[in-house]
Amino acid sequence: SQDSVNEEESNKQGLNQINIFLSPIDSFSEGTGVHTSTKLMLNNIYKNLKKIEEILININKKIVVIDYGTGSGILSIAILKIIHYIFKHYNIKKPLYTFSIDIDFKSCIEAKKNLSYNIKNLNEYNIKNNIKNYLICTSNMYFLNRFFFMAQDEYYKILLANVPISVLKNILNYDYNFFIISGIKGNINSIEIRDFYKELSNKYELEINQLNNWLSLVGFNKNNNNYLF
Repeated sequence: SQDSVNEEESNKQGLNQINIFLSPIDSFSEGTGVHTSTKLMLNNIYKNLKKIEEILININKKIVVIDYGTGSGILSIAILKIIHYIFKHYNIKKPLYTFSIDIDFKSCIEAKKNLSYNIKNLNEYNIKNNIKNYLICTSNMYFLNRFFFMAQDEYYKILLANVPISVLKNILNYDYNFFIISGIKGNINSIEIRDFYKELSNKYELEINQLNNWLSLVGFNKNNNNYLF
């Protein structure tokens, strides 16, 4: 019947908005969801959906999401689709910026292609509701420091980063309100990882997740005024 055809078409459109589509030729394993650390990142994003929802609804600040080491853009795409649905469902209208950052030129080309393909159907709504995504090909965080970190009270900062621990140490010199990180290979009891965890725990409430020989951390800043966490 025509009703069942319409329902099938509606379901197909919904799936197109929920699923993540990546280039089948050029994408590399670290950014396709196949790599263990990427699986950990995606699992932690979806495990923390309720908290992300509470942030988007309740925080009366401009919200910044930084995806450092974006690779294929998979984490930016996931968070942008989640944000889109939460904003639309609750009719939220507030400035929100996502920055997809990578040092590798090939990754930047890949991310640009995948981001464009995945969020093209969301763009009209996003533009109308102050959701902006920027793709930046650099390892330099100086521009973010000037733009966001000097205006400490103006922004609520979320970090997604699936990069080696040496890079994580550098980018976590900046303060964030909430982060999900991975790219940490090894055992929590190894000296480098243990010291890294201990240092972060001075500032953040931490949750640790492990899959095979990879670790992921979820952190909530202890200075969030106890408003949400």
